[in-house]
Amino acid sequence: MPKLIYVDLNHWVGLGKARLGHTDAGAYVDALTELRSAVASRRAVVPISSTHYMEISRIASAQRRADLALTMGELSRYVALTPRETFLRYQFRRSLAHELKTSYAGPPPDVTGHGFAHAFGQYTKIGLHGSDPAALERFAADRADEFIPL
Repeated sequence: MPKLIYVDLNHWVGLGKARLGHTDAGAYVDALTELRSAVASRRAVVPISSTHYMEISRIASAQRRADLALTMGELSRYVALTPRETFLRYQFRRSLAHELKTSYAGPPPDVTGHGFAHAFGQYTKIGLHGSDPAALERFAADRADEFIPL
């Protein structure tokens, strides 16, 4: 099982400087090398979150946004964290089922998915899962379970 490594935006900026060869990149040069190796060997997953997308959108310089996005894309491979609301919805359904003395058999949500839509909880086949059959099956299963069975 690969390690899940969350990188805060200020560290993404440092990794971006290292990728671009800036002289002030310091220890980020070694960190970038190690993360590249860990991601390539599947020892680690470095996901992006909805917060990253929102913070990046506030960077005024299009060049800086693009440089950062290229670094994040390389290391994350566009893996995105599942939003906390998805986990809260799952926990709410389980709790409600418990209180109603019934069962809830829905599977727990995956910790990660792919693409910006996943980071924002938009589980649609367009822009998220594309033609990945397993992902489309998960999407259908998620939508089929809209209510707790009584």
